[in-house]
Formats: sequence, C-alpha cells, structure tokens
Amino acid sequence: GRLIPLLVVIGNHEVQGGFGQTPDKAPDFYSLFAMPGQRGFGVLDFGQYMSLILLDSGHTHPVDGAQTDWLGRALADRQDVPHVFAVYHVPAFPSVRDHSQGVSAKIREYWVPLFERYGVDVAFEHHDHIYKRTHPIRADKVDPRGVVYLGGGAWGAVPRKPVKEWYLAKTASKQHFILVTIDSQGRSFLTIDSEGQVIDRLNQ
Repeated sequence: GRLIPLLVVIGNHEVQGGFGQTPDKAPDFYSLFAMPGQRGFGVLDFGQYMSLILLDSGHTHPVDGAQTDWLGRALADRQDVPHVFAVYHVPAFPSVRDHSQGVSAKIREYWVPLFERYGVDVAFEHHDHIYKRTHPIRADKVDPRGVVYLGGGAWGAVPRKPVKEWYLAKTASKQHFILVTIDSQGRSFLTIDSEGQVIDRLNQ
C-alpha cells in the first residue's frame, strides 16, 4: 500500500528515434509519467524552499527555442528560492564522451548561461552510465560561485570508463544513487554505490 513518488525526465531510451522527435514518439513515457504544465518540461515547487526544474534534452522538445525561453522565465521567477535544481538527461559536461558533441554543446550554449545567471545550485545530469561530479563551473572555468553538475545515470547500466576533462572533480565507474539532504545548514549530497559504500560527498 506504499507508493514512492517518482519525478522523471525523458531520455533517449524512452523515445522512438532517441532525439529530435515529438511527444507522440514516446507514448509509454507520457502515459506513465504525467506532470503538470506542458508535456516534456516543467517545474515542481516545494513550498518556498525548493524548486525542481525538469527539462527535455532534445528528445521530444528542442533544447533551444520555446524550452529555453520557458527556462529563463521559470528561473527568473525563482531567484529567491533557496534550493533550485535542474534535472535532465544528456549532460552539458559529459564524463565518457567528447564534450563538443551536439546536444551537450547546445545545452552549454542555451541553458548553462541561465543556470549561472539565476543561481541554479546543482544540475543533475545522466546518460553517460557513470558517476561524475564536476568542480563548480561558471563562465566555462572553475569558480566557487559556479554550478556543480552531478550524476551520470549508472544505476541500471554497466558503468563506463571516464575521460579526463578539466571540469571533472570526481568520477567512479560504479552503479550508484545520490542521497540529497536539505536542512537549515545547507545541502549535502552523499553518493552511495550498489554495495552500500559511500563513494563521494559534497556539502554546500
């Protein structure tokens, strides 16, 4: 009789054709995971203390155009929210592939400047089947005022081997989940592998 709430974002495995499609090409995803607002991207506010920005990294909605316009408005409206997280599939700062590849470059062009301008704290990225944590990044360099990019999407897949990039602070070829705790002292992120071992920590 218990239900664990799931807040999900679409990825290439949920779409017939993977990228550059329309919502009708992901019927299972959209019938199972209904969200308020338009299909594919939106925001969920938890009172006045936290906002989750859920995005579509080019699977059934383009990164640029209407989605970027909406993202700018949504973030501008939440500048006073103390905890703002973005969640999407394809990483702006990948850990196993060339960071110049198409979708990642487009996210860095259109979304990352908005994350930095409006104070997104952490962006949760997936797709690479590995664990990664970046240094805080602002204006394409390490900056303590910047955004940290976390994740990798390795829970249900065979972990891959990382590349070496200037922005990567920690990587691990392990299946994992990230336990996020928010309290009056700030935020903490505890990364735990499939054997229950802590493989990384971040406190903000």
